[in-house]
Amino acid sequence: MPTCTKFYGRNSAGKYPLDVSELRTAFTLSEIIPERIRRFREDRVTSILTNSDLPVNLVEGGRIVLHVIPLSAFTTKTPNIITPKSEYSQYFRPLGASGWNHRLNIEGIVNHNSIRDNINTYAQIYRSGIIETVASLQPIEGKQYLPSVWYEKQIIEACQTYTASLNKFGIQPPLYFFLSFLNMKGFEFGTDSMFFGGRKLDRDIILFPEVVLESLSDNTTDLLRSTFDMVWNAFGYERSMNYKEDGSWGK
Repeated sequence: MPTCTKFYGRNSAGKYPLDVSELRTAFTLSEIIPERIRRFREDRVTSILTNSDLPVNLVEGGRIVLHVIPLSAFTTKTPNIITPKSEYSQYFRPLGASGWNHRLNIEGIVNHNSIRDNINTYAQIYRSGIIETVASLQPIEGKQYLPSVWYEKQIIEACQTYTASLNKFGIQPPLYFFLSFLNMKGFEFGTDSMFFGGRKLDRDIILFPEVVLESLSDNTTDLLRSTFDMVWNAFGYERSMNYKEDGSWGK
């Protein structure tokens, strides 16, 4: 005889079987919440593009945007998990920054670097655990470049560090990772740390699909490979050449 699959919920007493009404609600939420997460990302990208509602005065340039969004930010009944405290700023390095300043704001904490009063990278940490980090790329000797080794390394390290930092506050996967390129038409692609291949991006805005970290045991480098492959596709290459044949990353 065929077996009947049972679905369970959890309350203070432990696991319990869901009834039909609860099942319908669970399935509906499983469709609605990912759309809300994507809509949040799209709204923030619009704000970054228009320089409106930004936590800092970011310099102009091509922008690499990374959003790390915990599922719990849209499902928990206690959304203010990360209290704005200066001591917490140490856990969230802005994309590409070697050092940073911080301040508290209404959303939570914002970390940023400052070079002669020009801010070219920041990380906004929301009370709910959502992280938005943006790096504004400046011309190198008058040319606009995207070095593949540098940016992939920054994205991998940011996702790994943010995942570990969120875990300190009890915020665990699923985590949604979103990479976006803004104002980057005409940027040349650096295929390794020393050589710029010369192929240029043909559009200003690319919103790459999300990848989802389901468990702390997931390999972030492996997870991000599909996104990095798409970046190389955008510049006319078949895949990210920074991954070796054995699947490991790095030159």
